[in-house]
Amino acid sequence: MNQALKKTAQFVRDILQMSSYAADLVGAIVVESTVLSSLQAISDGSFAITVDGMAQDVTGLDFTSILSLDDAVTVINGTMTDATAVYSDNQFAIGSDTTGRTSTLSYLSAAASGTFIGALVGLTELTAESLSQGGYGEELIKIGRIDWELVDFNNDYVAVDSISPATRVSSGEKFDENGWLISYFEKWRTPVVISFYGDNAYTYADKLRLMLKSELAFELQEELGVAIYAATSVLDVKNLTGRTYNNRIDLNLNVELSIATDVSTSTLDEAQTSILFNK
Repeated sequence: MNQALKKTAQFVRDILQMSSYAADLVGAIVVESTVLSSLQAISDGSFAITVDGMAQDVTGLDFTSILSLDDAVTVINGTMTDATAVYSDNQFAIGSDTTGRTSTLSYLSAAASGTFIGALVGLTELTAESLSQGGYGEELIKIGRIDWELVDFNNDYVAVDSISPATRVSSGEKFDENGWLISYFEKWRTPVVISFYGDNAYTYADKLRLMLKSELAFELQEELGVAIYAATSVLDVKNLTGRTYNNRIDLNLNVELSIATDVSTSTLDEAQTSILFNK
């Protein structure tokens, strides 16, 4: 019942509020007075950057009238598109205006013309503090454990898996005389184990157990067409095996999923009879 695992993974993502995030480029710590005076001497500032896969040259940046590095950010944002620059805590940063896997950024590099300011603001490959690409929280949720690498178990991953066969709870059929359809339906119960890894394994496991009682949980189950019941057991695998590394908390619970299909039937406009007899 792979659909049960997929819907459970979606439920876990939404109940733990694993949302999408944007690409982010954070610069080196700068000396404000030094950078400000250097920028004030530039009337043709420029840099090249790729935002969400689209390269752009940001040119014609006139910093001669700025009074602060916040003013410098305003000048940059007046020309750069699809991304936003900020200055905070002695660091410049640029964030994509979009989120998800298509939210990407590059380091600053020299444009075709103008005075390159990338090194001055600390946003080049050699000077930047960090560059993080966008993504989705569900990237931290895996269905099954196929192709896992050792490094995965050190991260805050959530694995949704089933090690027991699904069992049929009920089945039936319903005839719609108006549409001449027969609906066949079944309800299946799947024992599911949700494994939490990483430094936040205990926090996520506790939060999911408690949130299963919430109104949000009922709304999500109705939206997904699945019933997720309270955990039947909790297992601290790390302590059980005596390891001193790789947290792992297993929640075992039951998931019920209903499946249905409609079959069109033939209509009978007139009753027809045939009498068979021997002479």
